[in-house]
Amino acid sequence: MQIDKAGTRAFLVFGFPFYLKTAAEAAYNKMDVSLLGMRTNNLEVGWYGAASQLASLALLAAPLMGWVLMPLFARALARSRDALEQAAHRSMELILALSIPLSLGIALGADVWIRWVFGASFAPSVLALQLLAPVFVVTYVSMICSMQLALLNRGWALTGIAAAGFAVNFGLNMVLVPLSMRLVGPGGGGPACALSLLGTELVVTGAMLALMGGRGFDRRTWVLVAKCGGASLFAVAVDHALRPWGAARLGVDAAVYVMTVLLTRAVLPRMRSRGFGRIVNIGSIHALVASPFKSAYVAAKHGLLGLSKVVALESAGADVAAEVEAEPVPPTAPPDRASSDG
Repeated sequence: MQIDKAGTRAFLVFGFPFYLKTAAEAAYNKMDVSLLGMRTNNLEVGWYGAASQLASLALLAAPLMGWVLMPLFARALARSRDALEQAAHRSMELILALSIPLSLGIALGADVWIRWVFGASFAPSVLALQLLAPVFVVTYVSMICSMQLALLNRGWALTGIAAAGFAVNFGLNMVLVPLSMRLVGPGGGGPACALSLLGTELVVTGAMLALMGGRGFDRRTWVLVAKCGGASLFAVAVDHALRPWGAARLGVDAAVYVMTVLLTRAVLPRMRSRGFGRIVNIGSIHALVASPFKSAYVAAKHGLLGLSKVVALESAGADVAAEVEAEPVPPTAPPDRASSDG
């Protein structure tokens, strides 16, 4: 058997930066547990480990993404750079449409999931799980960006970003873990690690998007993010108001999210085809101004206003308008302290 030395050498040279990138990512994804163990105690590690195990279930689709999207992107690039971007944008749109509500469900139901799986003694894990919930949304975005950059022969740039992520993660954990332990006390280590990981993923993903020069997202993707963000704020407010309902509130949260996003999308096509339409959302004066002790309620109404603006801009060419009724005396507003954050 003969070995093609030149081909083998070329393969190793080409793959070496991706090996370093993978090693750096593996290191900073496991660093938090090691540093937490050194700086705190086994209880903190156990609480954070419980949150990490539940949050990691949201990443089960990651290998499937690699198997499906990498060949898809490679075939698209063989046609043109524009074809690659279109394939990536539509893939990003689909993944965000699925991952944002899933992340929201993990965060809003964190207390329920922790209690059902690990028991009441793991209650300190709840905040860590809430902070870890959005991490996998950012991770999926970075995966799609990474695939595109790899196909565009930006392997060393990806390695540099991963190395920077390692440094950022180390620095954040070293600062936030002792600080959180002092401020929160028992149970403060896990949220600090979760916040460090979220910060790291945001830095890494932001660097990749910057390297792509604004080609990572198109207008359709930003519109989707805005719609999901507005619906998420609305669902958060409902969840806050229905906390006494326990696990039953999660069904209402899901219904609110689905109605806000999907019903708007359901009526838009017919309005556009007719060349006329009006969508009126009830927002109250709190869509425009704030009041004390009503943070969740005001955030929801502002989110509804943002969603309406996006729909209006998206459909202006078809004479379809979306507006928010902001009455001076809000009949839907709760009593002054009914929506208090406590």
